[in-house]
Amino acid sequence: MGRLTKDNPSLRRATQADAPKKLFEQIVKRIRIEKQLASARKKAVYFSVALALSAIAFFLALATLRGTLNQSEFARAFSLVLSDPGAVLANWYDFALFALESLPVVSVLIFFAALLVLLESLKYIARYIGRAVSLEKTIQKKQVNGL
Repeated sequence: MGRLTKDNPSLRRATQADAPKKLFEQIVKRIRIEKQLASARKKAVYFSVALALSAIAFFLALATLRGTLNQSEFARAFSLVLSDPGAVLANWYDFALFALESLPVVSVLIFFAALLVLLESLKYIARYIGRAVSLEKTIQKKQVNGL
């Protein structure tokens, strides 16, 4: 049995075997798609956790806002708008100052901050799940076509 050296004709034939054209490019493209898919899945998981935490924060902020609105005079001021809008319009400046003074600003800010984080988490999770689904379809299409 001969040794495998550069002079061996069987080795020369094996190394000179022609690979299908663009095979290397297809392999590199597939690896890139797989990396993008893994990244999209990882980000989708991160934002799913962020969505769950922000949903909890949102409902806690909502409960806090409801409690502080019930304790403040703002609810009475708002009911005055519905029951006697003429008096509110006649004294709109004093009413506006009263409403602003009685508004629980910190609770409102916390509520809107929690809402913003919830919506941003929802936006990003939709983006990365969509990207992952798109990449999976690309991979499926390529498998059917032969790579």
